[in-house]
Amino acid sequence: MNGARLVLTAAVVAAFVAAPATVSADTQLPFNDPNVSGQIGFCDKANHPITSGNVGDVPFVWKAVSSVAAPKAYVSKEGKATLYAYSPIKNVSPGQWSPYQLTSSAYYSNPEHPMVQATFADSPLEYHTTGFPPTLDGLVQIRMLFSAPNRVPLTSPYPAAVVKVSGDQWTLVSGDRTPDCGAGKSVSVATVRMPNQQPTAPPTWAANSPAKATPTPVPGSTPAASGQATANSAATSTDEAVAGSNSSAAPSEGDSTDSAAGEIGSSAPRESGGGVSPMLAVLLVALGIVVAGVVGILVGRRSKPEAGQK
Repeated sequence: MNGARLVLTAAVVAAFVAAPATVSADTQLPFNDPNVSGQIGFCDKANHPITSGNVGDVPFVWKAVSSVAAPKAYVSKEGKATLYAYSPIKNVSPGQWSPYQLTSSAYYSNPEHPMVQATFADSPLEYHTTGFPPTLDGLVQIRMLFSAPNRVPLTSPYPAAVVKVSGDQWTLVSGDRTPDCGAGKSVSVATVRMPNQQPTAPPTWAANSPAKATPTPVPGSTPAASGQATANSAATSTDEAVAGSNSSAAPSEGDSTDSAAGEIGSSAPRESGGGVSPMLAVLLVALGIVVAGVVGILVGRRSKPEAGQK
C-alpha cells in the first residue's frame, strides 16, 4: 500500500515538473488563439534566423518559414502563402482582429515548410503598427495564410508568430527561433509578374536603407566638411523626396501656381535692367502733349493776321 502511494506521489510530482516543458509558448501570452497551428520563424537575406529588427525595415523580414506543412488542399505548384499582421485586442476574438498584409503572395517549393519570400517593395511592420497600434502589451501577431487556384483563401488554421514592439524595435516572443531557412525556395508573385520593376534595395526612408548608413570620411577632409556634405546630401534627398511627393499628390495645384507666376512675371515691370521706368514714360507722354498744344496755339496765332491781310 505504501509502495503504491509512493509511486502515485512520484507520478504527480513528475507531472508537475514536466508540465512546463510541454506547455506551448502561446499559453504565456495575454491572449489565446485556438486557430494557431504551428509556428513561424524569420530569416534575413543571408538565410540566417533572426529574432528582432526595426519596425521601419523594408521588408519586415526577408523570409518567413512555417514549422508545419501546408494544408493538403493548398499544396500545388500554384499554391501560395502570404504574411499578415494583427494587433491583438483584449476580450476580442482573434477572428475579429483587423489584418494588414505585409507581403505579396509567394510561391513555395517545399510544402513541408512553406515559405514567404518578401521583396523591397513590401511593407515595413511600422505601416501596421501606425494604422493598428498594438495596445495589448505591444504585441503583434504574424500569420501565414494560404491560397491556391480554385480554392477559397484559407483563413484558419494558420502558423503564427508573435512579436513585441517597443519603440522602433520588434522582438520575437513566440515563434520558431531556429527555422530552417534553407528548407526550400520561395519567390514573390510580384517578382514573377514584374521582374524588371522590382526595387533592388530598400527605399531611402527605410530604417535599413543603405542611404542612412554613416559615410566613411574622405582621407584629408575635415570632420566638419564631411559632416556638412552629409547634411547637404540629406537635405537634397529630402527636398527631392518632398518635391516628388508634392508633384505626384497635387500636380494641378503646382502647375497652376507656376503658370500664374509666369503670367505675373511677363506683365509686371522689371526692377532691374535697361527698360524705361513707367513713371518716366508717363511724364514724357504728358510733356509731349503739352508741347504739342503750345505749338498748335502759336501756329494758330500766326495764321490769323495773314488771313486778315488777304
